[in-house]
Amino acid sequence: MVALIGINMLAITNAVAGPSVEIDPEHPKPQGTVTFTAIFSENENVEKIVILVEECGNEPDIGYICYIDGFNETMTKTSDDTYKTTITLKHKNAIDIHYQLGFFSDSNWSWYPENAMTSVDLDTSSDSNGDNGNENKTDAPGFEFTWVLISAIFILFILNKRKR
Repeated sequence: MVALIGINMLAITNAVAGPSVEIDPEHPKPQGTVTFTAIFSENENVEKIVILVEECGNEPDIGYICYIDGFNETMTKTSDDTYKTTITLKHKNAIDIHYQLGFFSDSNWSWYPENAMTSVDLDTSSDSNGDNGNENKTDAPGFEFTWVLISAIFILFILNKRKR
């Protein structure tokens, strides 16, 4: 009986233990770059880690969909217990992403979370300067007014000279 309790406790401990996943930025922008970091706090004898990522969004005349061109990326080991990968999202209408880790350990694949993907909302607000990634816009408000003012002064100067 004691042996069965010990085995059940071991199974519960292994079921609870899983990687922690960090996302940078925490709420990426559509078509932005996202870095996923998986940290295994316990030695799981991990041989390989992949991350499945899908983007979902609202498409005109269709509604909410998850795009079929998701990511299946192998994560790179950066230290004994840390793995990373960086992806660039593809869809401008995406409003959230879903991800799930697959890790190969002790001749078996395991998934985290086990039964479903984790959802992350994207930051769909516009940039602080309102350019939404368009680098051709100027950040200086009133820049055009400066040229109008200089032109007006120049015209007044010329008109004033002609009156004399």
